[in-house]
Amino acid sequence: MILVALGLQAESPVVISTARPERFRPQTEKWLASHGLKPEALYMREDSREGVPDHMIKFGHLLAIREKFGEPKVWVDDNDSNVAMLKKNGVPVIHVKS
Repeated sequence: MILVALGLQAESPVVISTARPERFRPQTEKWLASHGLKPEALYMREDSREGVPDHMIKFGHLLAIREKFGEPKVWVDDNDSNVAMLKKNGVPVIHVKS
């Protein structure tokens, strides 16, 4: 997923959606930077939403991304439920198998 993001980053802003809790933002931003990623925005799970399925978190992110940035050109994800939700909502998805 990192290689895809790096390649896309050269052409247009990258927006990242993760289901990791917000309390891990500093570590997440540091990790992204250490891999050369400079996202335009980083969407994370609100700490109060622990236990909410990832695909519901990512659906909220999708709505916010559409409002702020327009339609995603492509979304890269390794979670089957997230991929199904994204496809259902007309988002082009690269499904990375872990």
